[in-house]
Amino acid sequence: MPTLNQRQLNALRKRLSERRCQVIEDIREALARSNAELAAQLSDRVRDAGDESVADFLEALDAALVDRDVQELRDIEAALARLDSGEINRCADCGDDIGYERLSAFPTATRCLRCQAMYERTHAGPAGPSL
Repeated sequence: MPTLNQRQLNALRKRLSERRCQVIEDIREALARSNAELAAQLSDRVRDAGDESVADFLEALDAALVDRDVQELRDIEAALARLDSGEINRCADCGDDIGYERLSAFPTATRCLRCQAMYERTHAGPAGPSL
């Protein structure tokens, strides 16, 4: 398997570390915003059904965004661990080289392009109408 040179490893580490800091900040902001909204809801109990449904929707949306950010943070942490162990460039499925170009574009990638395409084909949901 071709190894990545030190410049490439450093560039990947920098991108992952910077994105990690940004995701942590995004999570903190979302949680702070959610806490502020909860306090406002508790202090203002008189609402109509429309306000309640909008508030419920926004709360669910915030929770989904935080969940997405937490998953991204886990992916970044895993990529940093693979970088430290020298496994960042190894495909989790076939063991082949992922390639610096792919890692540069998508630093948390765990599969080479061929295996990722196969994974997406086999794990795709049924095609159907969507909004």
